Amino acid sequence: MDLFGIGFGELLLILIVTLIVFGPGKLPEIGRTIGRMTRNLKRMSSEFTAAMNSEISREDKPRDTEGERANNDIQARNPPQVNPGDTVRPGTTTESEGT
Repeated sequence: MDLFGIGFGELLLILIVTLIVFGPGKLPEIGRTIGRMTRNLKRMSSEFTAAMNSEISREDKPRDTEGERANNDIQARNPPQVNPGDTVRPGTTTESEGT
């Protein structure tokens, strides 16, 4: 077992020294504190990663220029007019070609 680059024997030695220094009464409190710190660190890390991914995806999207937006607005307001008698064949436009 290799936890954070520390083997089982080294981890056992750290736990024994901690038990001697702090005593058995303080160990649960120290464990809770370390657990909270780890949980908060994971939460902050995931929030940071989500924020970075959001910014990256926002930067990857193509941006409309002012002229493209104006052109799209004009086309949306003025759709092409089609007369009821006109037929549209593939490769032709809706406008009368003969007139």
